[in-house]
Amino acid sequence: MENKSHAFGAGLFTIGLLTAIGLAVFFFNVDRTVRVPYDLVAHTNVTGLYTDADVWYRGLGAGKVESIKFDHENPGQIRIRIEVDKNAPITQSTFATLGFQGVTEIAIRATR
Repeated sequence: MENKSHAFGAGLFTIGLLTAIGLAVFFFNVDRTVRVPYDLVAHTNVTGLYTDADVWYRGLGAGKVESIKFDHENPGQIRIRIEVDKNAPITQSTFATLGFQGVTEIAIRATR
């Protein structure tokens, strides 16, 4: 009887520990950054750009690419939706360019 109670206690401890680890991983991986969506229009190709690519503002990570779609209303244009940190100083004169990040990745770089 004593062996069963130790095994039950060890199993209960293991389940509790795994639950605590899972909750900690979830808690620390949740992105709480408030982001503002912007739509960009590209008239040229966007080769290598993909969803979840980084958006940089003057060398600082400022957001992510949310979606890339053809603009059905204006043929020949590509609509890119990005989400940028609300604290980034984006103005009417800010423009975006595609730039290489590392060896194989492409990111959007915004400057004024």
